[in-house]
Amino acid sequence: MTDRFKGFLITLEKEIRSDDAEHIINALKMIKGVENVKPYIDGAEDWMMYEKGVMDTRKEILEWMRKEIKPPK
Repeated sequence: MTDRFKGFLITLEKEIRSDDAEHIINALKMIKGVENVKPYIDGAEDWMMYEKGVMDTRKEILEWMRKEIKPPK
């Protein structure tokens, strides 16, 4: 049995202006089977989630290094 998809999340390589995004939105709507395209506006929440991810990753790396790299005796 094959998997069934309900949708896709598309991430842009950089933020773009809303008038520039209109062409992308219209192109996606032209694809057969696409019912809706909803753009997401960049905001403070996004930045905070990104920074939290960076900090969590740094914390994991530091914890790993503390376990693996022991000071010489």
